[in-house]
Amino acid sequence: MLCSVIGYKINSDNEVIKNSLLAESKNFIVEAKKMRIIMIEGGDDPYHKDMNTDYLEITDNRIDTKDKLFSMMQGYFTREYVETMYNQLYFEKNDKLCLRIVGDVRINDFTTAYISNISITPITKNATLELYVYSSIHNEVNRTVFKLKPVDGEYRIDENIGGW
Repeated sequence: MLCSVIGYKINSDNEVIKNSLLAESKNFIVEAKKMRIIMIEGGDDPYHKDMNTDYLEITDNRIDTKDKLFSMMQGYFTREYVETMYNQLYFEKNDKLCLRIVGDVRINDFTTAYISNISITPITKNATLELYVYSSIHNEVNRTVFKLKPVDGEYRIDENIGGW
């Protein structure tokens, strides 16, 4: 009997989480993408000192240090995700935070995304969110998966499969 009660409680909790994610996930992903664009484009008016360099100096005072950047991003992403992105994109030169130049990150329009599946791991409460989203660059619908982890009672993006 106790196992049945625990099983019901877990399933009930998972349904509450699924319903909450269904209601909030599209807006969350749209806002997270805005934060990711800030991270990848270097915020407002990054300084390209020399056109022969492949990096920009960060001048946006919201993200001009590693601590500020991490603080801003951790509202949407796990620390591990931000650390990975930081290590791929950022470096310090002459006491300035610098960003390697990357390509266009505005491929998918998540405002029109269709959520096809949400799954919750019963014990850890990690979530997987599967969406289909239109890409105007490719003129097609793409499948995108977000792996979410609970951090201090709120979900944060831990992994993205299929692009932004």
